[in-house]
Amino acid sequence: MIHNEKETGSTKHLNLSEEKFTSLKLMWLEILPKLREHPSNDLSLNDGSGLGSVEKAFWQIILFDHPDNVMLRFLRARNFDVQKSSDMLLKALEWRLDEDVENIIEKGEASLNQKLLQDGLAHFRGRDSYGRPLCMAYVHNWYPKAQSLTEFKRFMIWTLETGRLLIDDEKDGKMSAIIDTSGFSMGKVDFAAAHFLVNCMEAYYPECLGNLYIVDAPWIFSGFWKMISPLLDPVIKSKIVFCKRKELCGHIDPEQIMDSLGGNDPYKYHYIPPTSEELKSTRTASSTEKQKAQQAFWKAAKTFAQITEAWANDPTAFEQERQEAAKQLKSVSHELQPFVRASTFYHRIGEIPEYK
Repeated sequence: MIHNEKETGSTKHLNLSEEKFTSLKLMWLEILPKLREHPSNDLSLNDGSGLGSVEKAFWQIILFDHPDNVMLRFLRARNFDVQKSSDMLLKALEWRLDEDVENIIEKGEASLNQKLLQDGLAHFRGRDSYGRPLCMAYVHNWYPKAQSLTEFKRFMIWTLETGRLLIDDEKDGKMSAIIDTSGFSMGKVDFAAAHFLVNCMEAYYPECLGNLYIVDAPWIFSGFWKMISPLLDPVIKSKIVFCKRKELCGHIDPEQIMDSLGGNDPYKYHYIPPTSEELKSTRTASSTEKQKAQQAFWKAAKTFAQITEAWANDPTAFEQERQEAAKQLKSVSHELQPFVRASTFYHRIGEIPEYK
């Protein structure tokens, strides 16, 4: 959220200037018809939703967030230009369908390259001074030829989507990352993987990155940086901090930094895979309970969309009704989550509450 702007008073969960609040309303009026009428919509699935594939992809993002928060991420990424923000969001939805993101979320860790999980190539531990979850990444655990690009993409999509569950939207709704580059060599370079990550941060998960700390970069890293930095958006580049291991505690509370990186947290990453019982308990797509939860979710989504279009034209008249629709959408979202998202390592260690 933005805390330094004049509050409009039009909604209880937002704190936006009048100008930006107007952009949010216009964004809703722009995007909802485009979702319904998108030329790539696949209406062949007889799942009872009555929604096209692109429209469903949008509401599936909403499953883990407040609808306005999602819209604001894309608006902020394009400086509140409604047309550019709308185009960016639609491209992100098309990307999610192409990469089969919802399937990765639903299948979870069992469908990923297990070596990447076991090595902890990228995992979450601690929080920065803004309360953002910290993603720890280690170059010495990265072997470009040990997995396919597809396997790497699936792992990173799963990691980013899992990070969304750890984000605190009562703060600024972002996550930060620490990359230990002490093991860097030119043999670690994989431009396709790097390009994928850059696109994720800039185009598909906008405004989700807090700060990126690159730790102990050796001199040889400067050559790689010269090649990759021109690809970075200036906003992303401004969030990157180069520092030595001993300097990291000057940016983040030492209690939140693992001792392997110079902090005081004795935690050692050890991946705990899902148990056979956990895998057996995964509910199938044909589950009557799942279908019931999905139908309730799609119904709540349609109701929220209908009320939001009316609200965007007259916020005062429809504010309370929209708040109630948002509460209902959140409620049915929680009911649906166990059916469409596999439990994660972070559920097992208690970092994320287990699904009810």
